[in-house]
Amino acid sequence: MKFPWNREKQSRTPPPLPPMQTAPDRGLTQEEVALRESLGLCNDLPVTNTRSCWTIVKENTFTFFNLIFVLLGLALILVGSYKNMAFLLVAACNTAIGVLQELRAKRAVDRLTLLSAASFPVIREGRKISLPSYRLVRDDVVEFAQGDQICADALVAVGKVYIDESLLTGESDPVERGVGSVLRSGSFVLSGTCLARLTHVGRESYAAKLTAEAGRNVRAAKSDMMESLTKLIRVIGLALIPIGSLLFLHHYGRAYQAMELTAAVELTVSALIGMIPEGLFLLTSIAMASACLLLSQKRVLVQDLNSVENLAYVDVLCVDKTGTITEAELEVDALYPLTEELSLQEIETRLSRFHPPGEKPNGTAQAILHAYPLGKGEAPVHFLPFSSDRKWAGADLGKDGKYILGAPEFILRGSYEALRSRIEGLSAKGHRILLFASCEGELKQSYSPTAVTPLALISLRSILRPHAEETFRYFRQQNVTVKVISGDNPLTVSAIAERVGIEGAEQYVDASLLKTEEELKSAAEQYTVFGRVTPEQKQKLIRAMKEQGHNVAMTGDGVNDVLALKEANCSIAMACGSQAACQISRMVLLNSDFSAIPEILAQGRRVINNIRRSASLFLVKNIFSIGLALILLFVNMVYPLQAIQLSLISSLTIGIPGFFLAMEPNYSRVKGRFLRNVIRNALPGGLTDLVMLLLIGFLSARLSLDQGVTNTLCVYLVAGIGFMTLYHVCVPFSSLRRVLFAGLLAAGIGGFLLFPGFLELSALQLEHRLLLALLLPLGYLLMRGIKRAINIGT
Repeated sequence: MKFPWNREKQSRTPPPLPPMQTAPDRGLTQEEVALRESLGLCNDLPVTNTRSCWTIVKENTFTFFNLIFVLLGLALILVGSYKNMAFLLVAACNTAIGVLQELRAKRAVDRLTLLSAASFPVIREGRKISLPSYRLVRDDVVEFAQGDQICADALVAVGKVYIDESLLTGESDPVERGVGSVLRSGSFVLSGTCLARLTHVGRESYAAKLTAEAGRNVRAAKSDMMESLTKLIRVIGLALIPIGSLLFLHHYGRAYQAMELTAAVELTVSALIGMIPEGLFLLTSIAMASACLLLSQKRVLVQDLNSVENLAYVDVLCVDKTGTITEAELEVDALYPLTEELSLQEIETRLSRFHPPGEKPNGTAQAILHAYPLGKGEAPVHFLPFSSDRKWAGADLGKDGKYILGAPEFILRGSYEALRSRIEGLSAKGHRILLFASCEGELKQSYSPTAVTPLALISLRSILRPHAEETFRYFRQQNVTVKVISGDNPLTVSAIAERVGIEGAEQYVDASLLKTEEELKSAAEQYTVFGRVTPEQKQKLIRAMKEQGHNVAMTGDGVNDVLALKEANCSIAMACGSQAACQISRMVLLNSDFSAIPEILAQGRRVINNIRRSASLFLVKNIFSIGLALILLFVNMVYPLQAIQLSLISSLTIGIPGFFLAMEPNYSRVKGRFLRNVIRNALPGGLTDLVMLLLIGFLSARLSLDQGVTNTLCVYLVAGIGFMTLYHVCVPFSSLRRVLFAGLLAAGIGGFLLFPGFLELSALQLEHRLLLALLLPLGYLLMRGIKRAINIGT
């Protein structure tokens, strides 16, 4: 699917064009629109950072090791050794899996972006037409109405609207915007209609700049395993070319002067293939892709394979209150009358008439209307919408009087002290408290406290998300610390966190009081709940936790979260939130269901624990191949294995069992360093192979064994040690592991007996078989001795 914003453009600064005070009734002319389009002043960049399909294919295909594989394949083609090219299939599969997974993630994100590309009424040459957001230009006059998301920064020219900026600031209270006021991209219109002139579009808009800051130099955060594999690749990559060149010269011109070019190339390629852990990367890709597939069935979009692993290492999870712990909606918990002038029923009747039927209610009003449905009485004669400045709304109910509803401290002001203890007692339970009061005189923007008579306190509470308590209990059991970072009142957030059982929820702080970097860093470790947090503070808190040695995951849904999402080791977005959050995050919960995160954590742990166990099988081959290649440069001996032989042994003792073992359930917490554990487990098998191959080389020279016999003995010995290593990895044996081990052992024996010619194996005489019968037990004892020595040393 193609989108207009998928065009890859070079970053450019458009020539300066002074802002135009466009007449609201006329709008821009076609010539003025064309001029702005030519200068790049278009709104054609929804908040997105997805790469093009070609970039994804290119970055997964044109890698250093793929280049090495191609060059080795070409060398084999030149000498006509086609059957030794099986290793290219593994490289191709590894590349294909990476490309397909990333393309799948890109398509899903682009679909989310398409859904947000709404159309808007715009005034052009005195006529109102409808255009998609990406075709608007700077200075266009656009009509925004109830329910619209502001698509670019603008100034209100005509009318008045009430805006929800929660995706930008984290604050859920509506904000009034009248003529001359700024509308910021990413906010929503709750009520009203206005004409606004676009002032900053595309890359210059507020939301796009914030996301661009988050997206700058974004890289998948590498965890211990991927960092270790990267280091391993770097070391092997630097060693391949010089070792390969010297090994070829050794085979062709030093070890055996009469060796043909074909044999020298085959043996050199075999040695280099043995040094590259290509199967390990294929296993990692398959295991990650299988986890992604399982997660997709849970409606979790994984945009980066590494993110599955990153979450497995997480020990701190940072969440917001709304959308994670609670639903966006509120509900009335109780109504507390403060007067005897009106009965409870009369108060409820007036509350049911307070909001006019045609006005779209905000979250607070929806809760009131749900508890006290619209009655049959007359609609308000006049309604004064909620304002974030005065913190209350008003309604003239005609003969029934005039009433206001809102924050008690702003309505009562100096008279608030009389109700402070009662209100704060309710607030400490995590409730939001509103005051319903009657007022004297005309409905106006402000009142003297003496003109206001309190009638009732209304306690609102957030609706807990389904399975919230169960989800946070899981994290507590898994020793994952949960931190709540919110823009709301810290006392309220703390009480809600206690309701769902978040450990340490009573330890809260008002982030607006944290003025210095040192205070913020200290609070990051000390507190569990952070209230009134700005977007920049969120990012700094995440960074401070990482500096303190934690592996941090962050969930978010708003533009105000993108800086923190970028900073986190693993970022998770809710699909119901902003596109900025979805596109900067490594995972997206398509159902916006926070309870899916334990499944993500479990899949990550399964993958990492199993890969750790299986990786030792792969490194056995690399350890003895690298060691043997280095030693061969100084002794009169050739590399004793052909690529086809090594491919068969690797498949039966490494690749196939590694694949099955990597798919097993294993949800224990990941512990220890990846590379250290893997090398420690692989060293016994790798060193045993190396010592035994050198021993065969020594015996071959002393006993004047034929090169074909020597090669065959090496093949059988390496295969035997491979199955010994596999046996130790399979302990403790399950039914699956028994069947797997027995089947692979039978396949190996059958392959050697049925296809000796294809595998270039020589027939062994009795004395050769006796020698092999002595060497195999010796190899087993040597491997056990090395393993015991390593365990004692660590």
